[in-house]
Amino acid sequence: MPEVSSTVVETTNKTPFAEVLQSALSKLDFADIGYAALLFVVCYAGARILRKLFRRALERSTLSKNLQSFFQQVLRFVLDFIIILIVADSLGIPVSSLLAVFSLLGLALSLSLQNLLGNLISGVVLLFNRPFNVGDYVEINGVEGSVKQVALFQTQFNTIDNKLIYIPNSDVLSSTIINYSAESIRRVDIVYQASYDTPTETVKKAIAECAASLPVILTDPAVEIVVSGFGDNNVDYTIRFWVRADQCILARDLMNDHILSFYQKHGVELSYPRVVVQQ
Repeated sequence: MPEVSSTVVETTNKTPFAEVLQSALSKLDFADIGYAALLFVVCYAGARILRKLFRRALERSTLSKNLQSFFQQVLRFVLDFIIILIVADSLGIPVSSLLAVFSLLGLALSLSLQNLLGNLISGVVLLFNRPFNVGDYVEINGVEGSVKQVALFQTQFNTIDNKLIYIPNSDVLSSTIINYSAESIRRVDIVYQASYDTPTETVKKAIAECAASLPVILTDPAVEIVVSGFGDNNVDYTIRFWVRADQCILARDLMNDHILSFYQKHGVELSYPRVVVQQ
């Protein structure tokens, strides 16, 4: 008896997204397009109102500026994504197919954009750990400046000379962070020199009077003046004083501007390199 071979034909109900999209768009007329455009405008306006209300709620909260900015960016991304789904559904494009495409795109992007994802995760860690806040003066990777914004992928800084610098969040998180604004006051150390011929107490008195004449220098903690070294021609005197964290540069500049006048007042001398030739 001859063998009868049977062929099983498998059918599938799955349709490629491109065909689904083409089929949906081919059935559209001007009324559908107009309705979708109107729906987009309404959704966009509603999203703006929601973002505005959300921003006001965050401003009344105790969250840091960094977290407020982060949550606003996340909300905007979510609302934009929802608007796309709503408008696509109004055009007859199956939302399930659209979500499948987005998931595939997300997987492909996650594999090809690992650095961006690392920066995103680092940004979230920075926002919740809060090693600094917006407005703090920090130093990271040798870069000093005031924090302007902690975005999803990079942190923005304004330098003293008003340059805007972007540092990837992953680099920020893996670096040593020096926050100069974390404490309310800071200590400033300055080294001055005076001749060996001038008595030590006279030099200290001149430096102390200079510091006392400047209101930016705090009296508590007290100012310290010590002999810190001996050079070839001069003795080194170090003054240590405390100021508000945002007045360090100002205090240093004022001390340097006024110290010579107090040296002259007390007869403090500076010596210079000399060569003695003996015959």
